[in-house]
Amino acid sequence: MQIDLIIDRADRIINLCEIKFSIEKYSITKEYAEKLRERMSYFREAVRTKKSLINTFITTYGILQNKNSAICQSEVTMDRLFS
Repeated sequence: MQIDLIIDRADRIINLCEIKFSIEKYSITKEYAEKLRERMSYFREAVRTKKSLINTFITTYGILQNKNSAICQSEVTMDRLFS
């Protein structure tokens, strides 16, 4: 299980960040959304935290809105990083 970046914030929230490069908006499949749910559960058990966990995507052009994109609670795009 790999997590690209973990941000443990002072407001009792942990961002579990996925960093994805794509030439268009990134599409989250049903299988990938399930993998993210499992990863969150595993992380919570492994570190024994009661903090809120937020899936954050850092992508080139953002997340494509579809029936699986609700797993992404926050996103950062390339233009926000380099502007």
